[in-house]
Amino acid sequence: MAKPEESRLSHDFIELYRSYKRKTKKVLSWLRETCQLQDVSVAGLVAAAKSVRKQKIEVPTELYYVLKDAIALRVEIAQQYKQQLLVNGADDAKNKAIETHEYFISR
Repeated sequence: MAKPEESRLSHDFIELYRSYKRKTKKVLSWLRETCQLQDVSVAGLVAAAKSVRKQKIEVPTELYYVLKDAIALRVEIAQQYKQQLLVNGADDAKNKAIETHEYFISR
Protein backbone atom coordinates (compact mmCIF):
# COMPACT_ATOMS: atom_id res chain seq x y z
CA MET A 1 0.00 0.00 0.00
CA ALA A 2 1.39 3.37 -0.97
CA LYS A 3 2.04 5.96 1.70
CA PRO A 4 -0.01 9.16 1.27
CA GLU A 5 3.03 11.19 0.22
CA GLU A 6 3.88 8.58 -2.45
CA SER A 7 0.81 9.55 -4.45
CA ARG A 8 2.43 12.93 -5.18
CA LEU A 9 5.78 11.44 -6.18
CA SER A 10 6.79 10.16 -9.58
CA HIS A 11 6.89 6.45 -10.31
CA ASP A 12 10.65 6.68 -10.97
CA PHE A 13 11.25 8.33 -7.60
CA ILE A 14 9.22 5.66 -5.83
CA GLU A 15 11.17 2.90 -7.58
CA LEU A 16 14.48 4.55 -6.61
CA TYR A 17 13.27 4.71 -3.02
CA ARG A 18 12.17 1.07 -2.98
CA SER A 19 15.48 -0.06 -4.48
CA TYR A 20 17.37 1.96 -1.86
CA LYS A 21 15.29 0.38 0.90
CA ARG A 22 15.86 -3.18 -0.43
CA LYS A 23 19.61 -2.64 -0.60
CA THR A 24 19.73 -1.02 2.82
CA LYS A 25 17.74 -3.91 4.27
CA LYS A 26 20.26 -6.37 2.84
CA VAL A 27 23.18 -4.52 4.49
CA LEU A 28 21.33 -4.22 7.79
CA SER A 29 20.47 -7.93 7.72
CA TRP A 30 24.14 -8.78 7.30
CA LEU A 31 25.08 -6.46 10.17
CA ARG A 32 22.38 -7.97 12.38
CA GLU A 33 23.66 -11.48 11.71
CA THR A 34 27.35 -10.61 11.89
CA CYS A 35 27.44 -8.06 14.71
CA GLN A 36 24.17 -8.77 16.47
CA LEU A 37 23.12 -5.25 15.47
CA GLN A 38 19.98 -4.19 17.28
CA ASP A 39 20.33 -0.41 17.39
CA VAL A 40 19.74 0.88 13.86
CA SER A 41 20.48 4.48 14.81
CA VAL A 42 23.50 6.31 13.40
CA ALA A 43 25.40 5.47 16.60
CA GLY A 44 24.43 1.80 16.28
CA LEU A 45 25.57 1.63 12.66
CA VAL A 46 28.87 3.31 13.49
CA ALA A 47 29.43 0.89 16.37
CA ALA A 48 28.67 -2.08 14.11
CA ALA A 49 31.08 -0.83 11.44
CA LYS A 50 33.80 -0.36 14.05
CA SER A 51 33.14 -3.86 15.35
CA VAL A 52 33.54 -5.33 11.86
CA ARG A 53 36.83 -3.49 11.46
CA LYS A 54 38.13 -4.31 14.94
CA GLN A 55 37.29 -8.00 14.62
CA LYS A 56 38.65 -8.05 11.07
CA ILE A 57 35.45 -9.65 9.82
CA GLU A 58 35.55 -10.29 6.09
CA VAL A 59 32.79 -8.41 4.34
CA PRO A 60 31.42 -10.24 1.28
CA THR A 61 32.39 -8.47 -1.94
CA GLU A 62 28.76 -8.39 -3.05
CA LEU A 63 27.84 -6.50 0.12
CA TYR A 64 30.33 -3.74 -0.72
CA TYR A 65 28.56 -3.22 -4.04
CA VAL A 66 25.12 -3.36 -2.43
CA LEU A 67 26.20 -0.75 0.13
CA LYS A 68 27.77 1.45 -2.54
CA ASP A 69 24.55 1.27 -4.58
CA ALA A 70 22.40 2.01 -1.51
CA ILE A 71 24.46 5.09 -0.71
CA ALA A 72 24.34 6.32 -4.32
CA LEU A 73 20.58 5.81 -4.40
CA ARG A 74 20.16 7.60 -1.09
CA VAL A 75 22.15 10.57 -2.40
CA GLU A 76 19.96 10.68 -5.52
CA ILE A 77 16.77 10.44 -3.46
CA ALA A 78 17.92 13.18 -1.10
CA GLN A 79 18.72 15.46 -4.03
CA GLN A 80 15.38 14.86 -5.73
CA TYR A 81 13.45 15.22 -2.49
CA LYS A 82 15.26 18.44 -1.63
CA GLN A 83 14.42 19.79 -5.08
CA GLN A 84 10.76 18.93 -4.51
CA LEU A 85 10.84 20.76 -1.19
CA LEU A 86 12.32 23.83 -2.85
CA VAL A 87 9.55 23.79 -5.44
CA ASN A 88 6.70 23.04 -3.02
CA GLY A 89 8.02 24.69 0.12
CA ALA A 90 9.06 22.92 3.30
CA ASP A 91 8.65 23.36 7.01
CA ASP A 92 11.55 23.37 9.48
CA ALA A 93 11.12 19.68 10.35
CA LYS A 94 11.48 18.59 6.73
CA ASN A 95 14.48 20.87 6.23
CA LYS A 96 16.12 19.41 9.35
CA ALA A 97 15.44 15.86 8.14
CA ILE A 98 17.13 16.62 4.81
CA GLU A 99 20.15 18.15 6.56
CA THR A 100 20.47 15.09 8.81
CA HIS A 101 20.32 12.68 5.84
CA GLU A 102 22.80 14.75 3.86
CA TYR A 103 25.22 14.78 6.81
CA PHE A 104 24.95 11.02 7.30
CA ILE A 105 25.40 10.08 3.65
CA SER A 106 28.37 12.43 3.29
CA ARG A 107 30.32 10.53 5.96
